[in-house]
Amino acid sequence: MDSESIHRTFMATFAHPDDESFGTAGTFAALTKTGARLVLVCATRGEVGEIADPALATSETLAAVRERELRCSAEAIGADPPILLGYRDSGMAGTTDNEHEDAFAVAAPDEVTRQLVRLIREHKPDVLITFDPSGGYGHPDHLAAHRAATRAYRDAGNPECFPEQLAALEPHAPNLLLYMAIRRTQLRALAEKMDAAGVPMGLIENLDEIGTPDEHVHIELDISETYDAKLASLNCHATQLPEQSPWRMLRPEDLREILPRESFTQAHPPPDRYQSGTPAEIFLKR
Repeated sequence: MDSESIHRTFMATFAHPDDESFGTAGTFAALTKTGARLVLVCATRGEVGEIADPALATSETLAAVRERELRCSAEAIGADPPILLGYRDSGMAGTTDNEHEDAFAVAAPDEVTRQLVRLIREHKPDVLITFDPSGGYGHPDHLAAHRAATRAYRDAGNPECFPEQLAALEPHAPNLLLYMAIRRTQLRALAEKMDAAGVPMGLIENLDEIGTPDEHVHIELDISETYDAKLASLNCHATQLPEQSPWRMLRPEDLREILPRESFTQAHPPPDRYQSGTPAEIFLKR
């Protein structure tokens, strides 16, 4: 393997603690296992997320608890300690939390992009990863993270963008922009397993509006070797795992049948082919 061609640093930009787990944790664990570096950026502390068990947190302590959960997950997948941007969780679309003055969804786009450009210039990732244009299922914070990270990908290498940063940092353009892609067929398989267990799936019931159509997937990764690390990452987020969640209700063999593959859409540069393999084969041998 030519060490000069290895993508050594990956940066992932998400909205809440646990966004890094379901769709990407196996990939991240596989990459860091090879010696790659993962910089995990999270816009909020998940202040208005669920509380699966009242013994775990209260509305007043949830932000601190979820930050600890995120740090647990980062350790499970070998990431650097996470970087938090300090915005407030905006809550689900249509809720009053969307209008909070500190909510991430209403933050000034230039300021969010400025922060991400600074982090890209500081950490110099080869690959930038974030949500797809739908935010997976339309969460306002997911959409905001997608827009800011996509713009930061374009701006970080341009010395005319945020030039005040260049007194201490140099422009840096990542080589790849990837969007996390949770296949609709994967969600459908999960929903079928849950239906068989007699448990409703909530958001996953509307499979025509959430997740990524298979034809939009450009990269499919076998993460079976780091599947246990993926589960460890998921289990770190205990406040977000009610008893009726798939991770609690389904048998380990059912989960293992569905989850050991993760997918991405290659947003830039335009892909020239569909790729399938392990994370190391796809990302570390270029």
